[in-house]
Amino acid sequence: ESDLYRYCYHVAGAVGGIDALRGTFVMNGVTPVVVGNTNLAAGDQVLFTLQTVGGTVGAYPSIKTRTNGTGFTVAGTASDTSTYAYVILKA
Repeated sequence: ESDLYRYCYHVAGAVGGIDALRGTFVMNGVTPVVVGNTNLAAGDQVLFTLQTVGGTVGAYPSIKTRTNGTGFTVAGTASDTSTYAYVILKA
């Protein structure tokens, strides 16, 4: 089995399918934003990218906390109200 095959198997097994492994969140400056996703598990990686500029984009947002089976919190810089897209890469 290839690594790609194993990865696709993990993704297909996610509750809600592949769409449940991605989403968006809107920054609220330095106030942490809660992003709920019950598919987050130990060893998974979360990647995100700027989707729509809002306010003043500063430093790249960072994950502040993560809780497996629940989701994560992310915070950015003051005045950033941008929308970011994220995807969970299964371990």
